[in-house]
Amino acid sequence: MTIMMSVTMRWSLAGAVLVVAGAGGAVFWPAGQEPVALAPGGFVEPATSAVARTPPTAEQIRAFVPASRRQFRFPAPFNTEAYRLTIPDDCGGKDCLEQEGYSFWRNINAHAGQPIVRVFVALEDTTYVTMITVDKTTGAVTKQGPIFGKPSQDKPLSYARGAGWFWSAVDPDLLYAYVTSQMIAKNVATGAETVTFDLAAPAAQKAHGGGADVKLWAAIASNDAQSWAMTVKKSVDPWNDTGCAIHHVPTNAWHFIPGPMGDCFVDKSGKYWIASVGGASPGTDLLVGTVNPWSVGETLTDPLGAPGHLDFGWGFVLGEDNWAALGQTLRLWDLSRSFKAPGQGRVVHTMVSWLGDSYSQPTWSAASAATMETVGSQIACSTSTGGRVLEAPVAREREVVCFPLDGSQRMLVVAPTLTDMKAPGGGKAYYRAPKGNLDVTGEYYFWQANMGGARLDAFLVRVPTHLLRDK
Repeated sequence: MTIMMSVTMRWSLAGAVLVVAGAGGAVFWPAGQEPVALAPGGFVEPATSAVARTPPTAEQIRAFVPASRRQFRFPAPFNTEAYRLTIPDDCGGKDCLEQEGYSFWRNINAHAGQPIVRVFVALEDTTYVTMITVDKTTGAVTKQGPIFGKPSQDKPLSYARGAGWFWSAVDPDLLYAYVTSQMIAKNVATGAETVTFDLAAPAAQKAHGGGADVKLWAAIASNDAQSWAMTVKKSVDPWNDTGCAIHHVPTNAWHFIPGPMGDCFVDKSGKYWIASVGGASPGTDLLVGTVNPWSVGETLTDPLGAPGHLDFGWGFVLGEDNWAALGQTLRLWDLSRSFKAPGQGRVVHTMVSWLGDSYSQPTWSAASAATMETVGSQIACSTSTGGRVLEAPVAREREVVCFPLDGSQRMLVVAPTLTDMKAPGGGKAYYRAPKGNLDVTGEYYFWQANMGGARLDAFLVRVPTHLLRDK
């Protein structure tokens, strides 16, 4: 018999949850792991839309953002479900939340199939790197406390600021944190700490030639944590960057690209390494190669669209083209093909205007294996914030926006970023500007905002990605 219904029904049965859905079947899910309802709210508009929404004022924000740590809804036209993660009491009313939220360093754990979402934030001079959880069923938000215990001078990780730390893409319990030359994998369930690699180990020293007086910086890993890239710094005077190290864990191979440069990366598949380098062209170029076997490949120059702020897929890079005519143009590049090949540099996001000194952060944490022909169904998100004093609003400025990578430029407007660049919260303009990252499921987006006041706070919002998939 076919059950004709559109509403999912759930009930407990011998320790499981039975889900009855439309096309006449029944699916069993472990208790506590049943699918949750689709994320509410959000709306889709074309990138060409010039409809601008005035950002909420501090007074308006206080009317809908709760004073306590809990779930709430953004007002119309957004209507999305969000969570306030931090409150003034966390910092004694001070502005102590460290600036986090870079696109490729996950603040949200790999929570698929888990009853809770784990998030880490860093609270300077209090509990430092701190875990906060969100219950998927009840929406309860709970401060769990410092991940590395009470701050102590004999435990450097306990008073670290968490910059460049990130959750594993596959293990819900694993947080990657570095101290000096070591990358540490912290199991937050068992408390176990394991050294993933050491930049001062003999094999690494042989590659970078900097001896033991080195420290790693701005490390990034493939999803399976088998390929790593990082900036190498001297840990003694003059404390300078010496280059970029690439590490392949299964073979214990290390490679080094010397010289001052921007950040270096690996893509989520672990096949490709990418380095931001100065070149003959104005601006910053992108140098690309393979990790195993090791190779140095093609350079994408800045005038041809080399990304500034960026994130990675499986064999792809997504980033901002600051030479484009349209504002906040994000292009998609296939690392397996020549950058000059037809179809390269697909435009997936634009705005009607450049925003002066702008801050744009694309994030693509929910990436999976794909080709240029199939990657279009995947979704990335971004925020675009003008550093100028906001006089007249621009469409989608200071809003969390998500979009498919098919080039259709359908913009899913998720939430206001709650950021006022004139307010002091966050300090320098670069730190006031909201930066965020998606979780690996693409359902939750994390960012920080000053809410028009004198301090930063952290938020999550559920992303209604089904609106982009349901054409």
